[in-house]
Amino acid sequence: MKKLAILFSILVLALFIAPGLIGFKAQSQYQEIVSGMERAGVEVISSEYKRGWFGSQAETEFRLTLPPNVEANEFKFSMQSDIVHGPLSTDGGLALASIGTSFKIDGKTLFPEEGNKILNTKIGLDGNGKTLITVPALKIAGEPGRPELQFGGADGELLFDVGFTQIDLELNIPEFWVGGADGESFRVTKVTLGSNSKSGLSNLQMGKAELGIKQIDFVNPKNGLAVRIDAIRLIGDTREDGVNLVFGADYSVDAIAVNDASYGPAELSVEIENIPAAVAARIQQGMQQLRSQKLPEKQQAMAVMGLLLGVGPDILEADPKLTIKRLFIKTPDGDIDGSLSIAADGLLWKEIGDVQAMLDKLNADASIRLPEKLLQSMLEAQAKQSVVQNIEMRKKMGESVDMPSPEEIQTVGKSMVEQRLGDLLQQGLLVRDEAYISSSAKLGGGLLSVNGKTIPLRPSR
Repeated sequence: MKKLAILFSILVLALFIAPGLIGFKAQSQYQEIVSGMERAGVEVISSEYKRGWFGSQAETEFRLTLPPNVEANEFKFSMQSDIVHGPLSTDGGLALASIGTSFKIDGKTLFPEEGNKILNTKIGLDGNGKTLITVPALKIAGEPGRPELQFGGADGELLFDVGFTQIDLELNIPEFWVGGADGESFRVTKVTLGSNSKSGLSNLQMGKAELGIKQIDFVNPKNGLAVRIDAIRLIGDTREDGVNLVFGADYSVDAIAVNDASYGPAELSVEIENIPAAVAARIQQGMQQLRSQKLPEKQQAMAVMGLLLGVGPDILEADPKLTIKRLFIKTPDGDIDGSLSIAADGLLWKEIGDVQAMLDKLNADASIRLPEKLLQSMLEAQAKQSVVQNIEMRKKMGESVDMPSPEEIQTVGKSMVEQRLGDLLQQGLLVRDEAYISSSAKLGGGLLSVNGKTIPLRPSR
């Protein structure tokens, strides 16, 4: 009996001491979560952690830099967490810590009436964690100058290991709607997001992500515009190939309706190969630094260009390759189908601008087939714009010239297109196949062939 009393006393003492010791580990795990958000491009403004014996409280304020064309150039929010130290979990079992998290915007709780936290995280004794995401529905009434907003809530889960080297995410949003008093509205229905990633070369995240949207509707009665897009699917994939990375992206849409015109299905499959992992890491780090600097739009564009130019020689050294495996769009006039691949073969950075060197060290293969009616309408629109721009330029130069009527511009544009198409067909650069126009081209070893016909590229001597 005495031994049982001693054992019980030791157990009680251990359970009393353990939370305080575990609190140190829980704090490091929380800080790792914050660091992970920083790596994702969110700036940490401040972070406060109050560690207690059985629990802790933490509040971290973030700043997210928005695109330059957005009226507010930044977005601030804070994350408040109540942390219960293990080893006993709030929902039973053993855990390093249980964390309940809510968010504030401009000091106001995002969902003040919520009964539970938006994020509920359980970190196991091994350091691995699971976060349950439960965002309640939200409705904000419209006001003069501000549209009505309805958000159907969200649910999902996030799984991560120690150090966030492997992350799996699933998120579901049933509906999002924004509408104005004038009848204009934008609705997104059934959004699903899933990703599986793990840390790879140069600590970059490798893996696959998929975004699905059942339907997007946009209505603008004032302009007589109604757009509906069905079954959108985007799949991104990043994988290792030796010391290089391969980026892949697949886009598909079942149908697009613009008023009475219907398009789709449509597909686009793109792959970029032979990008050095070390270079990709430098680009990622450079972009994070640029986002934190909050530069004006023009300066930011120049800084990005400078960053890309700086890594250009290293990218070319690996012989990068771009492939559009398939481009397919079903239109009212017929199908568009095409493909493209272009790869560097020993091209040096100093040779950029040397046309002959580029032709000798680039390999390319391209093909396109589209309805002739669609091609003509596209070229006619371009030709009409060219006619108008030419006349406006002549006016600026002081010439006395009248702008032709829309009918005259239409006639001139159509004539220009017919002549141009006729020349290209006669030269064999385009091929007419019933109601379609097609062309295929290959470049390799300094030789270019179009539809099987070799085109001289080297200057004659």
